[in-house]
Amino acid sequence: MSKDGNLSEKQIYDYCFAIYNYEKFLENLMKNNKYQGYLIDKTTLDKVKTKLQYEKLKPLFDKNEIYTEIKKKINKKEKIKNIVPKKHNNSKELINELLNDKQFYLVNQDLLNKLNKEDNYKGKTIEFIMNKEKIKLILNGNDILYFNNNKNGIIEKSSLIQEDSLGNSISPNESEEKISYDKILFKIDLEILIRIFYFNKYLREKENNNFIELKKEDSEIVYLINNSWMEEYKDYFNYKTLEDYLINNHQYTELIIKSKYYLSRETIKQLIENLPSEYINNINKKEKFDKNKTFNYEKKELNCKNEISYSDNNHIINSKTYDLLNNQNYALNDSLQKIDLYFIGKKKILLFFLNKTNINKVFDEIGFINNKGKFIPEYILEYIVDIPMNLLNIFFKDEYLKFL
Repeated sequence: MSKDGNLSEKQIYDYCFAIYNYEKFLENLMKNNKYQGYLIDKTTLDKVKTKLQYEKLKPLFDKNEIYTEIKKKINKKEKIKNIVPKKHNNSKELINELLNDKQFYLVNQDLLNKLNKEDNYKGKTIEFIMNKEKIKLILNGNDILYFNNNKNGIIEKSSLIQEDSLGNSISPNESEEKISYDKILFKIDLEILIRIFYFNKYLREKENNNFIELKKEDSEIVYLINNSWMEEYKDYFNYKTLEDYLINNHQYTELIIKSKYYLSRETIKQLIENLPSEYINNINKKEKFDKNKTFNYEKKELNCKNEISYSDNNHIINSKTYDLLNNQNYALNDSLQKIDLYFIGKKKILLFFLNKTNINKVFDEIGFINNKGKFIPEYILEYIVDIPMNLLNIFFKDEYLKFL
């Protein structure tokens, strides 16, 4: 938050992007899959969207505009109050509110984490199952209500289905026959995508508010990989559907958080085995992704003399993901830059480029990870000579905050 208590352009962007992703989540829900959610007051969220001028920015997200372009359209910085989900002890309490013309948005954990700053709100969730026609709300395990699906996530009186008009109910996908792990054709690619999801989550959510002295042993070796290649790879394997499933699968999310995002092969196997069979069947029908497709590492020139450049349009992956891609014979050499990653406070990361040469000169960079895992550089560091770690620490302690 800025010094005057209002929101910065980046914070407004993050709020709007979270709302946009929520709307896409509703559009891409897996048929009959069970999700975890919360009910929040419709009027409250609508006011937030108005303050943020969300409808003005939404077309830019549809066009996949980059942050620097969207930032130009942001001209309002209203402070937003913490939003707390509505708690209902049973279906009767919810029905009473609906009959009094209350309306609620049924939101997922990802959106609520942005709207509620209580250290990723972990209050009691409502299970829900949704198809094109109906929504099934499950309170307290077996207290069930049905609603017509109005496609916008709104739970209201007019959409409540009376018991005598239920027709065919919705069943959770636990009743579906699971596909044998051995019959899943793209197990390694699914493992790669799952690791990408949780590593991106780790980079965004790791405690990183205060600067802690940089030490080589605390760094992580990661790779910058061309984001165009990464997005094509993700799209090929329906990553958005996989992402939505993982966001709502709290059993594994909590397990992974407790283990500091380390994913064992056994955990990965369990995740893959429990993916919805509809998703696996769609993946199994695909041909192999073109492993010879390459994109060069991208960078932009900062001045017309081409003396200073910075990375552009790149995604960060960890060493485990790199090893899996490499072992699968993906042609990545021209798409990668090997770097040391440090967390430097203020939710920023430092990329310390390895294998620097005078011929192919690159500069270390400070930036952040956006919601799609793309690294957004904000500052570059140029040294006349190689700088030792102790001097770098002095810079971050004494000078770094002046640039923010």
